[in-house]
Amino acid sequence: MSPSLPAVAQATPRGPFRRVVNPPRDFVAALKTAPNLPQPLRHEAPMGLLLFAFFGLIVGDGLFIYWLVHDFQGFGAVIQDRLALSFIIDATLTLGLLTAYFARTPPGRYRWPWFLALSLVGGLCFGVPFYWWLNKRAGAPAPVPAA
Repeated sequence: MSPSLPAVAQATPRGPFRRVVNPPRDFVAALKTAPNLPQPLRHEAPMGLLLFAFFGLIVGDGLFIYWLVHDFQGFGAVIQDRLALSFIIDATLTLGLLTAYFARTPPGRYRWPWFLALSLVGGLCFGVPFYWWLNKRAGAPAPVPAA
C-alpha cells in the first residue's frame, strides 16, 4: 500500500497535482504592496516606431490629399500613367503579401485585420510601424497560429 499524498498535492481527475489550499488574503495583499518586489516584465514598445508611423501618416497622406485636391484629373489619367499604376500595383501586392504573412504568423495579440485596416487608412508607411508598435505595446505573447 502506497503512502497517501499530503492534502495540498492530492491526485484529482484533472491532473496528478492540484492546489487545494489557497494562501491567506493577508499574505496576498502584503505581496502586492511590498516595496522591494520586482515589477513584472513588460514588453516596452519603441517610441521610434510610433513617431515613424505618425510621420508616415502625416507626410504620406498629406501628399495624397494635396494631390487629390489640386492635381486630380480623373481616374482615366491615373490609369494611363504607367508609373502611378506600377506604384499602385506594387503597394497592393505588398499589402496582400504582408496581410497573408500576418494571418499565418501573427506578431502579437492584434491579428491581421488590424494591419489591413491601418494600412488602408494610412498607407503602408503608417500601417506597418503602427501595427508593429501596437503588438509590442500590448505585451501579450503571440497567439499560436492556426494550422
